Amino acid sequence: MKTYQKNILWSGAYLAGLLAFCFAIMYFSGSNLLGAFISFPLSMAIFTFIIMKDKKFFSLLSFLTTLFTSFLIFAVAAEQEAGRFSGASDERVFMLTLAIIIAFVLANAVFWARVKTGWKKFVAWFLIGLSCLFILIFGTGSPNFPQNFVYTRPFLLLLFVLNVYFIMTKKTVLKIFGILGVVASVFLLVFGAFLFAGETYILDEGQKAELIAFLTPKAEEMFDYYNEEDYANFCKYCGFTLGTMNITTPFIDQKETLGNFVSFGEPKVRQEAGFYYAEYPVTFSKQDLLYLTFLLEGFAADSTIYGFSIAETSEDEK
Repeated sequence: MKTYQKNILWSGAYLAGLLAFCFAIMYFSGSNLLGAFISFPLSMAIFTFIIMKDKKFFSLLSFLTTLFTSFLIFAVAAEQEAGRFSGASDERVFMLTLAIIIAFVLANAVFWARVKTGWKKFVAWFLIGLSCLFILIFGTGSPNFPQNFVYTRPFLLLLFVLNVYFIMTKKTVLKIFGILGVVASVFLLVFGAFLFAGETYILDEGQKAELIAFLTPKAEEMFDYYNEEDYANFCKYCGFTLGTMNITTPFIDQKETLGNFVSFGEPKVRQEAGFYYAEYPVTFSKQDLLYLTFLLEGFAADSTIYGFSIAETSEDEK
């Protein structure tokens, strides 16, 4: 094949990557994140293929285009903290898209850092550093929607793989950084989970209504059994672990002090680290106001009560 024919083919490949990127931007601006999820990685895959072929002008052009698109994508990613996602599925698709794009950026940057010199090597290491920064942000941060926490893990996997590559290189400095990076990856995996465990999420109105509709009838039935002193059925909706514990003893011991159950007030609900909490103001015939908190792992039809506690003050007052 003649040189000009090859140039036409490489030009076509570059334009195809650019077209895919334009579609990705269009989809993203139109909040069609599924379309962006397909178009962004396709664009990066085409540019990466051209870069890896090292076709001088076209490889340089593709790398610079990747650099530009990366800055644009990272700028858009910063909007996550502003809560730009209307639902959990949108955030999930975006996080997966960003992880895939960072993987391509790292692959291109590592390739240039290995084979290029001068300003090209500097740009490559700058991109590696920038990618690692975003990996840390999204890998250890808590998502806007708690069910998407698992999608922060691919970012730390990228960091782990990058450092394994550093260990396999011949340069002593990179080997040292790689070993430290692998240890840091494992630490951040645990650290991110620790931060998530302390994060409190307020349920939206739909989730709140669904949880209350699931729990309130069961809670009222439990305390009807309490009033009837049918303690064998008091914990019939409890999970296996809670059901095997002598959980009714505090209520039996305090029956003379509390009196019969009267009513529940409007509960406050929240989510922490994958668990749902519903705090009911509750009145007994001999006690004006106490706060009963139920702990749930979910509120599907077959869900059970994981735990509960009673206190004199609300969680908000502690």
